[in-house]
Amino acid sequence: ESFKVGVQYLDDVPVKKGEIRQVAIKRDATQIYFESLPPQMRARHAHVPSWHYDMLNDSSRNDAYEKAIKRAVERKKGEKGMCEVLDAGAGSGILSMFAARSGADYVHACEQNGHMCDVGEETVCMNGYGLKIMFHNKDVRRLFTKESVGLIKHGLKPDGNPPEMDKKSDVLVFEVFDSGLIGEGAFHIVGMARHRLLKPDATLVPRAAKMFAAPIEYRFQNYQTLDGKHVIDLTTANRWRYRDDYEGVNLEKLPKSAWKALANPKPFFNFDFYAWEENMRPREEPISFEITEEGTFNAIAFWFDLELDEETTLTTNPFAEHGEKGATWQQAVQHVEELTLKPGDSLKVVAAHDTYGISFRVDDSKLEFDRGQRRTKCPLYDGAWQAHHIEFKRVTDSLAQTITQSPVAFRETCETAVACGSRPGDLKFEAWAGADFCTKFMS
Repeated sequence: ESFKVGVQYLDDVPVKKGEIRQVAIKRDATQIYFESLPPQMRARHAHVPSWHYDMLNDSSRNDAYEKAIKRAVERKKGEKGMCEVLDAGAGSGILSMFAARSGADYVHACEQNGHMCDVGEETVCMNGYGLKIMFHNKDVRRLFTKESVGLIKHGLKPDGNPPEMDKKSDVLVFEVFDSGLIGEGAFHIVGMARHRLLKPDATLVPRAAKMFAAPIEYRFQNYQTLDGKHVIDLTTANRWRYRDDYEGVNLEKLPKSAWKALANPKPFFNFDFYAWEENMRPREEPISFEITEEGTFNAIAFWFDLELDEETTLTTNPFAEHGEKGATWQQAVQHVEELTLKPGDSLKVVAAHDTYGISFRVDDSKLEFDRGQRRTKCPLYDGAWQAHHIEFKRVTDSLAQTITQSPVAFRETCETAVACGSRPGDLKFEAWAGADFCTKFMS
């Protein structure tokens, strides 16, 4: 599990069985890499994040979306005689092509990442859908139609540019979900599309999502040496697992000894994407877990069932049967302060959400045992680390506010980011840290 296979992409070269092709293998101080002979000639003008390949290879996800999109488009065509589709977060354009194949008269594919927009445009053209699918390299929240509210004089957008779309769409397809469902801004995207880009009776694919959660033990254990004579204590490292947000973990792919559920999963939030105004309001919901397994509770795992339509549902359930869950999404795991639990204990938890994330906290006021007697020796986090983290967050938040309000500060920060990437040593950065900051900020 610790090591994975490395993959490097080269130019496509057709080959026949038994044919010999030469490849040059090279290395420097940090990597091994390959070059085709002759060297590749096609310029790499776009960078595709690796998780896009997981989605494109996830047949269960793609099959489910194609079925639901086909039903939605055909239903609208039957009702109105025509159908226009909006694809929010279009990426490679696969959902847009599903819509075009299903008979959509026109598809507006919106993708804010410039690299992915290039990839999507080329992909739809290579597949013969260039006249039916229009890519917009913009955040969907910046799109307007000629029928949208908020236009100014002469039918222009507030920024003075003309609207991108002639009329509102009949169907919205979107797949902008992270392991915790809403971390990529799904509520904002659906809300603005419903407000400005969709007809009142537009169909949403997907239409809803149901959330589930379970308390789990997911921590470093002691390691026994091969000779069986010594035990290396790794438990103290658990204090560094803490994050102030959830992280994505493929629980179903971990060894059985790596984690265990301490109670049966419970449902909590049920999001109807048509009720976008309600979803945008922060909300809390209590959850009560009856503990069935003895162990150290240090995290809550949560996942979702995604209802594409009345017939098709995708799941990220780690307990799903083989083949029901694809490779696209992980489960979300949020770490909490460690407590030892026993069968029969009742654990009261409060789930909360805003517009960008879901979080949990243990309701100490309703615990039926003394928390102090159930604590382990491991604190929730390292105190020195937390102090640095709080100061770092304060500086980051202040910088974000400043560059948003001041174009001069934004330009100066961009110049600093480029300097970090191009000459990190001058600013006392390690090379990887300078490159990472430059890439994240400038993207």
